[in-house]
Amino acid sequence: MADAQENIDLQSTILSRFDLIFLVRDERLRERDLQIAAHVVGVHASAGAASAEDTREAAERERFIRRYVEYARHKVHPRLDDDAAARLRDKYVQIREAAKQAQMDHGVAPVPITVRQLEAIVRVTEAHARMRLANTATEADVEQAVRLFEVSTEDAAKAGLDRDFNPTEEQMKELSAVEEQIRRNIGMGQRISMKALLTNMDHVGFGAGAVRRAVMAMSKREEIDFRNERKAIIRLK
Repeated sequence: MADAQENIDLQSTILSRFDLIFLVRDERLRERDLQIAAHVVGVHASAGAASAEDTREAAERERFIRRYVEYARHKVHPRLDDDAAARLRDKYVQIREAAKQAQMDHGVAPVPITVRQLEAIVRVTEAHARMRLANTATEADVEQAVRLFEVSTEDAAKAGLDRDFNPTEEQMKELSAVEEQIRRNIGMGQRISMKALLTNMDHVGFGAGAVRRAVMAMSKREEIDFRNERKAIIRLK
């Protein structure tokens, strides 16, 4: 699977400016595909069949939601209480430590965890309190904000790391073969774009997933290093 930067096609410095990043994956699951197809077809088949009562209730719900959002936006301005602020500090340190560990384990942290992410979590915390029409953001709001961060931006950052990859003996042989072919493609001190490397390796029968795992393994051994926001690599030894 491609990493977050490749999925979203933005540099990591740009990715860090978003409060939350959600990856939408097109997973081919028969049961889910049937449900989606049935829903879409049903919507079109029943278009115009709603009763006057249903239409009136839907309009009332929409008006209520619009007024609720407008009131919350203009009248509610939450601020963190002391416990929430302390919880945010602790969570930020934990997230930074986890990102550092990911860098050590996998040789990459696709979305940098910086003060921007702390500010993002603060904004989401305050937004969650605003949804409750509360003028004070509590630890409960912090927990919800962190949960959203973990299932969005943090999950996106880990999307391409193959954390659960436990190679079989056959896969280890393939990995060794891929690494050897990479060495043949790149001379000592030479640089190549990842796109060109993937194309070259595809021509000799190696898939993108195997190539990326080999590149990551070689990076951890400091045989190669990444350049240009991981769009290119250079062979070190």
